[in-house]
Amino acid sequence: MSVPPDPERRKHSRAKLHVPAEFRIAGNEVASRAATSDLSLGGFYLETMFTMPVGTQLEVTLHLETPVLAIAVVATCDPSFGNGINFIKMLPEDLEALRSFLEAQEKGPKADETSAPAESS
Repeated sequence: MSVPPDPERRKHSRAKLHVPAEFRIAGNEVASRAATSDLSLGGFYLETMFTMPVGTQLEVTLHLETPVLAIAVVATCDPSFGNGINFIKMLPEDLEALRSFLEAQEKGPKADETSAPAESS
């Protein structure tokens, strides 16, 4: 009898996106920078050689069209590769900015999209 594979633990689908991120350990004044390798409404994977222990709380800024701020926690640690990060607190307007960004990335540029024609006088 075979055992079914573990169901996906993530609540949100991930998109393979490289987004600049700034993060600092909660309460620390020194910020570090890295990039995401994937991003979702629930969190992201941060590519960094200098990984943080699971459970570390972070203040995060994702540099999208507008900066998105969040409180997050380190969920996984892959030494010398990166950390899986889960969002734990985000203002509604930041969540909406992230949702809009992800939806736009999912749709991608459409072939029929053109710039608006200039008005003639």
